[in-house]
Amino acid sequence: MKSLFLSFLFAGFWASAAIAMPPFPSEFIFEYHWQAGSMPPPYHYEYSVEINANGEGTIHFSPDYPGVGSPHWTRYFTLPREELNTLYQDLDRSGAFSGKWKSADNHIVGGSLEWMSATVDGEVSSIPSTRTADSDHRASAIFKQIRSVIPPLIMNELMKLREKYEQDYEK
Repeated sequence: MKSLFLSFLFAGFWASAAIAMPPFPSEFIFEYHWQAGSMPPPYHYEYSVEINANGEGTIHFSPDYPGVGSPHWTRYFTLPREELNTLYQDLDRSGAFSGKWKSADNHIVGGSLEWMSATVDGEVSSIPSTRTADSDHRASAIFKQIRSVIPPLIMNELMKLREKYEQDYEK
């Protein structure tokens, strides 16, 4: 009898835990952008990361200001389903898709910027590049979470290519 009670207790616990987590959406795609501050070529760089509902990711990397003569590198990766689910759950819990992000009226000119946009089941939301002070800390944590899923081997390769671009630029 005691084991039957424990079975019901654990079954109820796992059922309530499963209900508490929002289901993975049928439509999910987000884009994250990072851009270095204003500085002379070739020291500026920027990149964007896009990940869809299948975990297919794309990184677009520019080692300089985008334009004629500036290279553009693209790399592809796939997030394992469990990692994608965790990322989605973490972003959802942190309010990344809430659409309640406000842009700051003023921003510091010259500093690096990061922002994102996401579509979840047809609803588009974004976190602006300039945010109010009360939401900046929360946005920084979200962006750190997103950067953590970029495969280190790919990011290291792109940063090495960027270093070589800088060295060759000076010649």
